Amino acid sequence: MRMPDIAVAISAHCDEKPHILAGVNMARAFHVPLRFIHVTASMMVITGYSSSEIIEIEIEENDPCRAEDSLEKYVLSTYKNDITDIQVHYEVLRGDSVNVLVEYTRDIGCLILGHHHLNGFMHGFINTVDEKVLNQAQCPVMLIPE
Repeated sequence: MRMPDIAVAISAHCDEKPHILAGVNMARAFHVPLRFIHVTASMMVITGYSSSEIIEIEIEENDPCRAEDSLEKYVLSTYKNDITDIQVHYEVLRGDSVNVLVEYTRDIGCLILGHHHLNGFMHGFINTVDEKVLNQAQCPVMLIPE
């Protein structure tokens, strides 16, 4: 039996090279496709940072392929290594991050997320997206510290 795809959630707001590296290594080890996904709440431009470059992921209702092309450019500019030996898919999804990611976990073998560690005081007031997804996911979730 083949393991389902591995997915890496891309926020485009921090250094995501460790997330990408973990996903690439797992996809190679298990010989499965790798999906890079980005979730946005609305159809707007999301700006992310990779090294000193500003990458724009354009979300357009009439042209979803353009958003996925922008996501692909962001991932490749961040990782900067060859990933032609694995099958890679890029998806831009719309909706509430927690709900979309939890639903997405029904069809994959593992989800890789960045983890924002909050101190004890802040943790009492704020539940982060990664913690909510971790508690509701339908597949294993790997949290990578940011």
